[in-house]
Amino acid sequence: MDTRQPVSRQYEAAYLDYYHYPYYWGGSGLWGTEPYPWNLAGMPVTGQVERPRFVPGHNHLRSMSEVNGYHVRALDGEIGHVDDFLFDADTWAIRYLLVDTSNFIGGRHVLIATDWVRRVDWNELSVHVDAEKETIKESPEYDPDRSPDSEYEERLYRHYGRAGRTERTGRD
Repeated sequence: MDTRQPVSRQYEAAYLDYYHYPYYWGGSGLWGTEPYPWNLAGMPVTGQVERPRFVPGHNHLRSMSEVNGYHVRALDGEIGHVDDFLFDADTWAIRYLLVDTSNFIGGRHVLIATDWVRRVDWNELSVHVDAEKETIKESPEYDPDRSPDSEYEERLYRHYGRAGRTERTGRD
C-alpha cells in the first residue's frame, strides 16, 4: 500500500478481512453498531455488511497531516487554517479542529466542533464551517497546551448557540 495516497474503504476491508475483524461501518454510529472501537475486538464476523466494491475516486479517507494547513472558510469568508485536531479518548472520534487565526485576528487559536463543519473541499484545500467570521473571531480562545475542560466546552457551545456536549451526549 502506498502510504502517501489516501486510504480507501477497500483497503480497510482487506485489512479487516485479513485479521478477521468485523466491518465497523454497518451501523448508524462511528463504529457501526458499537459505541466504542474496542467493542469490535473478538466480535464474530458473521452477518458482515457487504464488502465495498472498488469505485475509483470514492470512499477515500484522508490523513490528518493532509488536512493540516487547509484554509478554514466561515459562511462569509476565510478566517484561518487547520492547525491540529482534538480527539475523544473513548470513541477515537475527532471532536474539534484547532484553528489558527493568526493571519486574520492576531494569533489566536480557537476550536471548531466537527459537527459545525459543512463540507471539506479537497480541490480547494479548505474546510467550510457553519459560522460567521465574527462569531469565530469572538469565540473563547483556546490554549493548545491544555485539554478543554467541561466548563470551557459549555462556554464554547453557548457562544456558537449550539447544544452543549452534555446535552447532546448525556455525558461529560
